[in-house]
Amino acid sequence: MLSSAMDSQITLVNPAPPVALVFNMSSTLNTTLFAHSKPMYRVRSDRAGARTDIYDIQAKSIVGTIKRKEVFSDTVTFPHRNSGKPIKVRKWLRSTRTPGGFSSMTLETESGLFIWRLDTSLRLVLYREDDLDSPISYVKSSSPNSHLILVLKSGSEDIREEIIVSFLILEQKLRVQEKIRRSEAMYGPMSGRMILH
Repeated sequence: MLSSAMDSQITLVNPAPPVALVFNMSSTLNTTLFAHSKPMYRVRSDRAGARTDIYDIQAKSIVGTIKRKEVFSDTVTFPHRNSGKPIKVRKWLRSTRTPGGFSSMTLETESGLFIWRLDTSLRLVLYREDDLDSPISYVKSSSPNSHLILVLKSGSEDIREEIIVSFLILEQKLRVQEKIRRSEAMYGPMSGRMILH
């Protein structure tokens, strides 16, 4: 009797603590991401910002590439996904609305769908599509010019590189939008025409 009661007990295991990836520069194009003061990933872009490679420093290999194109669709490439072939960003990371009507970006991975949402206190937050209450990743920043910290919670290990790459894309877009808003606030809407004085 005692043995059957013990057999039915569940062993609780504490989840692994979150991993905080600290950006050494306030850049999404050229930076190094550190965990526990140890360099983990290096982000390097060409001069024009058209190609960004994400290197796993420990494995000494590229884990993702972003190609930004003026005419054709931007692409991402992961060596271990889609046979290493480029994936269109707009198919991999697409604009959607959550059931609550919030604007968001859906990240399509081999582990399922994930939702990036803007957050007033955490900037960007990533959720599993089926659990919009428990983030698996989020961004911390104490001020606009401080170093970014991308926090990856337990359960995100399988898609870590996809989280990093999608975050880099979204953060870069947010920065461009914020720059346009600041410019328009100072000088008014630019509506596509050149103003000469």
